[in-house]
Amino acid sequence: MPRTARVAPSEHVYHVLTRGNNRQDVFEDKEDFRKYL
Repeated sequence: MPRTARVAPSEHVYHVLTRGNNRQDVFEDKEDFRKYL
């Protein structure tokens, strides 16, 4: 049975972390990171 969807109010602040396999860099340079955002 699927679980109920989470309620995510827009006024909350979240910290999101992106990490590659074995803690490798995900982005080659700052331009890659900017495009991601």
